[in-house]
Amino acid sequence: MEEIVPGADPEQVAPAGQPFVLARPGTPVARIAADLKAMPLDEARRAYVVVETGAGAYAVVGAWELNDALAAAGPADWGRPLQEVVPHPHPARALNVEAMDSRQARTLAQARQPVVLLRQGRPWRLLPGALRPVVRRGAGGDLFTVSREVLDPYLAPPQASLEALLPKGPREPREAAQESYTIGEGEPRPRVVNFWFATPEGQALAQQRPLQLGRRYLLQVNLGRRRAESLTAAGSPAIREPAPETAEGTPLHVCIFSDDFDIPQPTHGLMLPPDGDSPIATFAVIPLRASHAEDDPATIEIAVYYRCNLVQAWQARVEVVRAGGAARSPQPQQGLLLAARDRDYLLPDGLGGRRLSLLVDHAPGGYRFDLVLAAEGEEGEVRLPWRARLRREDLVHLVTKARRQLTNIARSRPFQAAVEIDEPARRRALQALALLGRQLYLKLFDGGSGPAAAGGDVADWIRREAGEGAVFQVVHRARDFVFPWGLVYDRPLWDGNAESLEVALDGFWGYRYEIELLTEELLQVGATAGFEMGLGDRLRVAVGLNDRLANAREQRQLFAGLAAEGQDRAEYALTDRGPEWLRLLRQGRHELLYLFCHGFTERMATDLDLADDLLGEFRAYLGSLPPERRAELQDQEETLFDVSDSWLKLTYGQVPLTMLRDCAPERLEAAPLVLLNMCESAQVLPSLSGGFVPFFLERGARGVIGTECPMTSTFAHAFAREFFPRFLRGQPVGRILWELRRAFLEMGNPLGLAYTLYCDAGTKLAVPVLAQWKKERNVADEALERQIENLWFETEEDLYEVLGITEEAIGRARLEGDTGQLAAAQEYDTSFGVADTAFAETQTTMAATDFFRDLGRTWWARFEPQLHDLLCNKKNEDHDDLMDALVHGAKDLALVLAPTLVTRLDALPAAAVVLATIAAKKIAEAGLEAVCVKWSESLAGGEEGEPEAAP
Repeated sequence: MEEIVPGADPEQVAPAGQPFVLARPGTPVARIAADLKAMPLDEARRAYVVVETGAGAYAVVGAWELNDALAAAGPADWGRPLQEVVPHPHPARALNVEAMDSRQARTLAQARQPVVLLRQGRPWRLLPGALRPVVRRGAGGDLFTVSREVLDPYLAPPQASLEALLPKGPREPREAAQESYTIGEGEPRPRVVNFWFATPEGQALAQQRPLQLGRRYLLQVNLGRRRAESLTAAGSPAIREPAPETAEGTPLHVCIFSDDFDIPQPTHGLMLPPDGDSPIATFAVIPLRASHAEDDPATIEIAVYYRCNLVQAWQARVEVVRAGGAARSPQPQQGLLLAARDRDYLLPDGLGGRRLSLLVDHAPGGYRFDLVLAAEGEEGEVRLPWRARLRREDLVHLVTKARRQLTNIARSRPFQAAVEIDEPARRRALQALALLGRQLYLKLFDGGSGPAAAGGDVADWIRREAGEGAVFQVVHRARDFVFPWGLVYDRPLWDGNAESLEVALDGFWGYRYEIELLTEELLQVGATAGFEMGLGDRLRVAVGLNDRLANAREQRQLFAGLAAEGQDRAEYALTDRGPEWLRLLRQGRHELLYLFCHGFTERMATDLDLADDLLGEFRAYLGSLPPERRAELQDQEETLFDVSDSWLKLTYGQVPLTMLRDCAPERLEAAPLVLLNMCESAQVLPSLSGGFVPFFLERGARGVIGTECPMTSTFAHAFAREFFPRFLRGQPVGRILWELRRAFLEMGNPLGLAYTLYCDAGTKLAVPVLAQWKKERNVADEALERQIENLWFETEEDLYEVLGITEEAIGRARLEGDTGQLAAAQEYDTSFGVADTAFAETQTTMAATDFFRDLGRTWWARFEPQLHDLLCNKKNEDHDDLMDALVHGAKDLALVLAPTLVTRLDALPAAAVVLATIAAKKIAEAGLEAVCVKWSESLAGGEEGEPEAAP
């Protein structure tokens, strides 16, 4: 088998390209014609124009198409900008050739969409895909034969040479005024990121000079008009002025990372004023190693953040010489754009603050992780710049193990049969995942560099500063693997005596954080699609189903119910036929695409260890199924083992990825959110280098939700049943996934950790399709919610005390015939007055506290069997309603459980609210199944001697 090595010599790996010239949307046609005239005539007629549209995005126009457009426009005005003549160029995919292997190169050579191969961040080769030359000679306004005399008036004064965009020799400094521009009369001038090296006295270094090993320099950064000394390239994206957050402007932060430089202070705040240039942020840097060759620069990564959201990331590449040494490179100092938000990104609409931001990129032999953390309670302050380097072999091994373990759990009998998992299957699954998650955690934080945090290491510092529900942003430039962030487990598994510890649910990052994964395409969503969906007359949803999957009928019922509830605010198109689903996709009208079907993701060399035999394991898994499930899949078995391509399998018709690439529109105009629920499948991978996730992102999807492994149809249905109502009620997608992971974990099921969000976490509907989940509220509901909120942060012992006081007060009121007290105990908003007025004096002594706590435990023991029956007996008529509430959170469970106790157990509201809060908190802390097991053990132990009846 051919060995495939990412990062091989680009000349050997990349397919041959086609001739092209570079332009921007505002480039005059005369400049393009002049550049084409530098080619032989036959080559020029077959050439292309690669259009750099900004923020790392590209489009392509055939030179013959431009010529036709000029002819159609009438008498040629050679000074017109390209975007006026060809307003809709063909979108192109941009890929870094340094991160590409030979197999990917062969795949790209067959692609229909144009591909711009970048080398050192600049256009290097063009693969035009299906866009082929059509040569027409003699057309009016001929782009190829126009004389230089006609063009010259439009080329003066001289403009910045487009050749500067190519990596050919040193770049000459230019005055900022030559490259800046004004959007329109009275509108703000775009500003860019500038950075340059300077002497300790602050004098800018000439870009033709190398740096000297061990000598102190300054790296200076600002935002404003382009500066002549800046290393940022002429075509770098601008940042439009935001609406200032204060009179002084908008606070940004600049963080720098490097393994090649000593940087004593790697973070500086930077205030972007309402107008003009920002102040200069100055970093002291000292080169730590000398360059060994021309292609061995020392590097510093410069990242600009807004509320801990990555705005732009650059790399400074500099040659470092020893004392007295001379530069080998013709361009010793260079700037390379790594990632950029769209130009309008700093406008605050739709943006939420992030608590953590991580940039993942390639590094020699592996990957580089650059992390920053916003301090708790101070969204404007970014702290703890930290870097880790991980070897590729180590990561591949751990990530493969994690996905295999998830797959094994999903295919085990308990998880095939149910969503709520009983002991001991729950315990085994959580222990296995926690062990792998702990390995991922230790590997990630082993050997990182950055300022040490007081009182503990970096990882513990993150845990202290980033509380539950914090949004964790991951920007992926390395597309050949996806780290399973939700599985990371940051708690120890053994104590100091090597005794095993219980798995803590909040040790999993998927339980603790909202996690969003962003690619270069998703960084542009703010400008291309926005963070809100459903801005039209109605939301359009396209659903593809495989009716041979278990739960397929329930899926149809789910969408029928959603359609009825939402009335005409949404339109649902359901199909079980592959060609029909492809037709819906081609329409480009649907903002939500959902697939509940079989699927297969082709394994790329960079995705998993090639020795894995997932297909063989899947055959064994099918053989282990019960006869009825085996029979359901029997007629599809050969299809399920088709490994010739990635594919989706609806009831009727298989849709290979190659068919999608050929037949789907180049741009999905509705910018859909895509949910891939691929079930009962041999292999499903969340790859960014191949498969369905990058396909949809490249075609303009605003986001994709995929899974780390094939999913059971049982869990996939449960996930969809909870996801869609929440989303259609206007909840942000990141918050939904976070809440569902928590809820399912609390029910004993970790499969929610397998769902990965490639999307801005704040993406939501602009106008909800469904009404809010909670029933119409009344005074009693609001009072109950206030009481639960008041009780929620009390300790369990204090809650027992409150329960004892309340029950004693109720008992005394009954004994004494105090109708006022009994009436108060019937109302949630006055129930605590019962205890407070009757026993305020008794709560001041330790003896009284112990008495009431013991009394509360006794009452709890009386209700424990009924609570066990309500919450743990799946045949109980209230069980489903309580579980539906639990999926929304433990507090919601308490809100539903308290009135159930009043109705079913004849408990007074004053006591029911305390009992419900105690039960819900136990479940929130340990999970439903663990609590049910403890209750079962407690009840079994109490059969020989019932607790003494409460007075």
